Amino acid sequence: MFEETIVAIATPPGRSGIGVIRLSGPQALGIAARLTRQSEDSFTPNHARHLELFSVTDKVVDDAVVLFFKAPKSFTGEDVVEISAHGNPLVLADIIGETVAAGAIGAGPGEFSMRAFLNGKIDLSQAEAIGDLIGARTSFQVKLARMQMHGALAERLKPLKEELLNLIVQLESAVEFVEDDISTDRIDSIKQRIAKLVHQFDLLLGSFDFGKIVREGLKIGIVGRPNVGKSSVFNRLLKADRAIVTDIPGTTRDILTEGIEIGGIPVTFIDTAGIRESQDVVESLGIERSRSVIGDADLLLLILDTSEPLAREDMELIESCKGLKHLLILNKSDIQSAWGLADVGITNGHSYTISAKTGEGIDELMRSLESRIKLAFHADGSDPIVTNARHHASISVARNGLVEATEAMDAGLSEEVALVGLHLALRSLGEITGETIIDDILNKIFGTFCIGK
Repeated sequence: MFEETIVAIATPPGRSGIGVIRLSGPQALGIAARLTRQSEDSFTPNHARHLELFSVTDKVVDDAVVLFFKAPKSFTGEDVVEISAHGNPLVLADIIGETVAAGAIGAGPGEFSMRAFLNGKIDLSQAEAIGDLIGARTSFQVKLARMQMHGALAERLKPLKEELLNLIVQLESAVEFVEDDISTDRIDSIKQRIAKLVHQFDLLLGSFDFGKIVREGLKIGIVGRPNVGKSSVFNRLLKADRAIVTDIPGTTRDILTEGIEIGGIPVTFIDTAGIRESQDVVESLGIERSRSVIGDADLLLLILDTSEPLAREDMELIESCKGLKHLLILNKSDIQSAWGLADVGITNGHSYTISAKTGEGIDELMRSLESRIKLAFHADGSDPIVTNARHHASISVARNGLVEATEAMDAGLSEEVALVGLHLALRSLGEITGETIIDDILNKIFGTFCIGK
C-alpha cells in the first residue's frame, strides 16, 4: 500500500543497554541486507540473527540482533525489520543515517501504528489503546489499555451495530417496496428495539465518568482553616514530607500538588492555604486559589480540628462543601476532643477521625478512599469502559440519532426521516473503530503518538 520504507528508533530517548530501530515497508528487508552485507534470502522470518552492521564505506557501525517479519504477519502488515543494537544515542543515530542512505525515510509520530490501522491489522480504537498503554501510569490504566488493544470496545459495539443494521434494512425495505407498508405493530416493535439500543448506549456513556478519571486521574483537595493540620494530613497521605509544617497559622500560602496511585487510579492531592480573612496580600492570593480548588476538585477532604471549638471559618467551609463530594476529616485525635459531630448538629455520616501527628486512622482513610473511588462508579475494569473523549462523543451522537429516529416515528413521519437518524448512528459508531473516518481525525489521533510507534 505504501511505497516508502520508514525508519525510527522504537525505544525511549537516552542511554540504555539496547536500542531498537524499526523499519517498515517494501524495502525493509533489502535495506537490512545491505547494512549487514547478507543476501535477502538468508533472512528467515521470525528468526533473530546476530550480525555486524556496516556503513556505506564498509566500516563496522555496530553489531546487533536483526529480526525480520514478513508481510502480512507483522505489526504493520508490511515487511518489518527490527534491529536491536547498543543503546548509545550516537550509535543509534549512525544506524538511522545508514538506513536513510540506503533508501528509508524517517517515520512521523505514530506512523507505524497508522500503517497497521490502514493495512487492516488493528481498528482505530485498538490503535488509540496502544497510545494509552504507552502513557499508562497505573496498573489499572494498563489493564484497561490492554483490554482495548484486544478489541474489547469493538466487541461490545459489534452486536449493537448488527442490530442497528437490521433495523436499517427493515426500514429501507419499506421505502424500496412501497406496497410493503409497515404496520403499527411492526413500528412499535422497531421502537422497542431502538429503546434497547439507547439503553445500551446509556450504559457505555455512563462508564465515561469513571473512564475519564482512570485516564486523567482524580483530584482530591485538602481544605480547611489555618492550623487545622492540612499540610500534615497531606504529608501523611503521601507518606513523604512534601509540605512545610509549623505551628504558625498561614504557613501554606499557595497550593501544593502531588500525585500517587490509589487502587490503580492516579490521584492528585492538593494542599491548600488555610481559608480565613486576611490582610496579607500574598496570603489572600493563596486563599483565593484555595477557594477555586473547592469548586474544581473531584473530592474534598475538609479538615476540622477537634481539639478546639469549631470556628466561624469551619462552619462556613462546612456550608460551602454542601452539595459537593466531600469527607469530613476530624483531625488531632491524639488530643482530647472539644466537640463531636452531634454536639454541633452535623449529621453527615462521611467522617473519619484521624491524627496526622501519630498516623492514627490514616490507613483506614486510604482504604476508604480506594473503595469509594471504585463504588462511586460501579466499575472494576471487567467490562469495557469508555475512557476516550472521542469515543464518548461518537456514542453520544449515535444515541441522539436513535432518539431522533424514534421521535420521527412518533410524529408519524415517513421511514426516510427515521432512517436519517439511524444512518447517523451507524456512521458515528463506525468512527470509533475507523470504518468511517476522515484524514484530519487520523492525523490528530496518530500525531499524539511518539515517533517509532
